Amino acid sequence: MNTERTARAPSFVPVLLGGWALLIIGIAAGTLPMWSDRSFVVWRAAYTVCCILASLLVVAICRELWRRGASLRVAAAVVMPVTLLLGFLCSATALYVEVQVNHIWPPAATDGAGRPLTEFHWSVAMPAVASGWFTVLLWAVLYYSFRHLVALRDERQRALEAAALARDAELRALRYQLNPHFLFNTLNAISTLVLRREARDATRMIARLGDLLRATLEGEGGHEVALADELALTEQYLEIEKIRFGERLRVQLEIAPDTLQARVPHLLLQPFVENAIRHGIAPRSEGGTLLLRTQRDRDRLRLGISDDGLGRMALHARSLDGEHHGIGIDNARARLDRMYGGDYWLQIDYPAAGGCVVEIELPFCTEDEAVLRRAS
Repeated sequence: MNTERTARAPSFVPVLLGGWALLIIGIAAGTLPMWSDRSFVVWRAAYTVCCILASLLVVAICRELWRRGASLRVAAAVVMPVTLLLGFLCSATALYVEVQVNHIWPPAATDGAGRPLTEFHWSVAMPAVASGWFTVLLWAVLYYSFRHLVALRDERQRALEAAALARDAELRALRYQLNPHFLFNTLNAISTLVLRREARDATRMIARLGDLLRATLEGEGGHEVALADELALTEQYLEIEKIRFGERLRVQLEIAPDTLQARVPHLLLQPFVENAIRHGIAPRSEGGTLLLRTQRDRDRLRLGISDDGLGRMALHARSLDGEHHGIGIDNARARLDRMYGGDYWLQIDYPAAGGCVVEIELPFCTEDEAVLRRAS
């Protein structure tokens, strides 16, 4: 598991190179005031090279510990003595190089008895061990910090992907619930025509139903479609209803051309249209008019579905039967919740003059914008 995580993680090399650059700049800045002191410059240069080489070894050890999934306690037990030893070696090696190049000892270099040193001795490096250890240990801290940040990012990404998969599955379940819903109602209408011995109209309705189902299945690829495609699908459904109701069903379309490329949930309009026809227009002997409107308001898309049917009377009748808005409307509201969270508006109103008015407001987003949104 840790092997896969490390393999997918970004390379530590840019961080390593950046750390080297900062180390070199920091040591160079501290060396400038003593630039005339050749001995000091040589010591700093040798110390820098030693620290860079030590960092490669420390990073290699940390990488192996991370790959093996070692706990922080085990990693600390390994890294602490290793970095202490490397810090001492860096200080001692830098001092040794300084002596070999300049052939002089620092004035304060003495042996245990306080006598000036005449040959190299490891004890000379002891005062600088703390700074060397800190410098080398910093690479281990940097490596583990980087890997833990990457692991947290990956964990967050996995959580987002899991949430997206769950949301996708829920949306598909809701849509699969909706498909049989309008299919059942249409088949029920066909059976009514058959019972009335209206074979011609029944045949036409079956043909239109086939076209509608084909168009519905073609839209199974995603949860959103262009409004133009959604309107075409709705018009196919209306063709079926026109066969059923004839002149009693009148349809008006007020579609703004600049809204046709907007993305909307697939099968969003159909349940509201069905609700208006079934409960508002169908019970009236004279039928009624269904109006579909679309409008763009800056970055928002406004959709309207209204009818001049029974309105509140139909709502009251459904309330007596224990219904509210029906499966299709509840389904549409649930899908909008999953897809847009709180960034949508849905209102169903029954004016005193009669009829029903449905207003829907969604974020206006075209296909190109949706691709950029998914990519980000």
